[in-house]
Amino acid sequence: MGIPGRSCCAPDEIAFGALAVLTGIAWVMIVYKAWQSLRNKSRDAAFLDEFWNSSDPLAARKVCAAHTGHLARIASAGFSSLDKPDPGRSTAPMTPSRHQRATLMAQLLRALRHAVAREVERMNTGLGLLAFMGLAAPYVGLLGILWCAPRMDADATGIEPNRLTSAGAHGDTDLALIAVSATAAIPALLACYYFSRRIDISRGGFEDFADDFVLSARRHRFKDAGPSASAIAERPLENAETLPARDHSYGQILKSSALIGGSSAINIAIGIVRTKAMAVLLGPGGFGLMGIFGSIADLTQSIASMGINSSGVRQIAEAVGSGDDERIVRTATVLRRIAVVLGLLGGGLLILFSREASTLTFGDSRYASAVALLSVAVFFRCLSAGQGALIQGMRRIGDLAKMGIIGTLAGTLISIPLVYFFREEGVVPSLIGIAATGVLTSWWYSRQIRLRHASLSLREFKDESAALLKLGFAFMASGLMMMGATYVIRVLIVRKLGLEAAGLYQSAWALGGLYVGFILDAMGTDFYPRLTAVAKNDAECNRLVNEQAHVSLLLAGPGILATISLAPLVVTLFYSTKFYPAVELLRWLCLGMALRIVSWPMGFIILAKGAQQVFFWSEAAWTVVYLAFAYFGLDLLGLNGAGAAFFGSYIFHVLMVLLIVRQLSGFRWSVPTKKVALVFLALISAVFWAAYALPPLVGMLLGTLAAILSGVYSLRTLVGLVSSDRIPHRILKLLVWLRLTGSHPSEAQA
Repeated sequence: MGIPGRSCCAPDEIAFGALAVLTGIAWVMIVYKAWQSLRNKSRDAAFLDEFWNSSDPLAARKVCAAHTGHLARIASAGFSSLDKPDPGRSTAPMTPSRHQRATLMAQLLRALRHAVAREVERMNTGLGLLAFMGLAAPYVGLLGILWCAPRMDADATGIEPNRLTSAGAHGDTDLALIAVSATAAIPALLACYYFSRRIDISRGGFEDFADDFVLSARRHRFKDAGPSASAIAERPLENAETLPARDHSYGQILKSSALIGGSSAINIAIGIVRTKAMAVLLGPGGFGLMGIFGSIADLTQSIASMGINSSGVRQIAEAVGSGDDERIVRTATVLRRIAVVLGLLGGGLLILFSREASTLTFGDSRYASAVALLSVAVFFRCLSAGQGALIQGMRRIGDLAKMGIIGTLAGTLISIPLVYFFREEGVVPSLIGIAATGVLTSWWYSRQIRLRHASLSLREFKDESAALLKLGFAFMASGLMMMGATYVIRVLIVRKLGLEAAGLYQSAWALGGLYVGFILDAMGTDFYPRLTAVAKNDAECNRLVNEQAHVSLLLAGPGILATISLAPLVVTLFYSTKFYPAVELLRWLCLGMALRIVSWPMGFIILAKGAQQVFFWSEAAWTVVYLAFAYFGLDLLGLNGAGAAFFGSYIFHVLMVLLIVRQLSGFRWSVPTKKVALVFLALISAVFWAAYALPPLVGMLLGTLAAILSGVYSLRTLVGLVSSDRIPHRILKLLVWLRLTGSHPSEAQA
């Protein structure tokens, strides 16, 4: 049975049914988690009363056995570690030596630390699903509205709806969808936030109990021990995995983000000037010709370089992480030589098939000589890719930033005069000039890396090259799949909706990835080689991924909120009012970009581990899902279906990558990262919904307010993650004046 007067009853019923299921599951989980929290709180309180009133350790053990709460399990883990015999002895002596006491205490500390982590993980069980329910409910309702609205319009008017736009709310049924969505979303998200705060408080209580347990164990078992328990606790654990200072990692992330993001912004500004000059000098026809030649060079270089610009970074970073100078020299030498070989092969193949490439692209062979001349640009690009991989693998981030800016500026200064004097005949020489400046700047900075000359046997060269190319092939295939998916999406849009829709999609895609691209560039430039250097240490690897995701969400969240809120202004500012139908598509793409920020740090674990087959098939699975969603989404939602497909594909990508990295490194999200992700994903969902459910001006104002407040929250959090002595004096003084930090500039200098 449908709703009277509407022919699209089936979509309505599906949406209401899905929302009813989500609401029911969410409320059941909320009630269960609340009951579980109260039960564990009661158990821990009862356990503490009995435990600390125990007359001796034996009585305390019996208390642990009689209780089942969090603290009882932590204490049981501590007692179990004390029962383990000293390695190398069948029977522990009655009076343990100083070394044995220290080893046993280290064993106890390690056991308690792991027990606390297990209990926190136990408390987190179910919160991810509850958050998913809360975040998914608004989109289910919105999809129901968008799915039904065009069909309703068709039934009412007898005219096929315009697929380039979506309808808003239609009557009582759509208001009911909004209400039911809110019934599931708001309580679920509030409950997630509340339970996360309770977990933070409980973690502190667990750690305090563990400290008290150590003191008690030392008092009862090591009465005559030398150093104090606090001194032992502060000492690095023998044979344990030691972690670098947390502040250093956060400071490094922010520094690299600022360097690479700033250089990317400058490069974009220079690129805009160059593009504008080329468009004026060449006109539409010549500018299109330049774009085609550039695409030919891009595709040839992508295939010819065999992904060594990415695999080379990993191999160099892994060699640096090993600390083996001989291995570093050997890997760098092979990388440089293989770049020359691949450049010659790529350029030679383009010359050999220049006539066929011209015929395939232009319909005849009149541009065959120009295509053959592009082989020089391909050769230079392959050399530049190899040298850039060496610099990035060595983590010379400042050199990379300067190399990008100088290369882009020099390429612009060479290409514009060539086109000015020779017009269309200067297009290919200008592309060669840009590639030549790139290889010269990369050569200049790569020669700053002092490496001694290495003589390699043919066997050593083959072994190193095989490892480099094997992983590089996976990168190349992934890049080609991404290019192919983008091409297929555009073809589908053109065939289903027309050329105008394709132009709208291109404009929204460019804007959606503009701000997020700065953060992702920095992530790939610095984080990838840094993670590769510690890839064999799972605990360190997982810590770095959590910290990178934490900072990336804080940096990206306010920008994504601002883009969603101010989408009409952004589209009009960058393009014109004719591109206004791209506003809703831009908002959908921003949702996918938010999930990309979550997914990419995890995905780098796969690359750092060198799991090329896993990486290839995961990218292939994502590509298939993306294309399938886009194919059906364009029919159901019009042009917005392409954006919804991107968003849906990244929901799949996050879940898939999370399962993979859990197997590879045992990855788990840390509590601070979960909290920040929940805050920003909830805000992004709310602002996205407000754009549809509220009047445009009200939705824009509320979204702008959310972006400003989240920006303040992000800035305060980031300042708290980095010690004040690492912040420049003038910036710290400004932050204190704005009350974004409590540190005084004089403290930073002291």
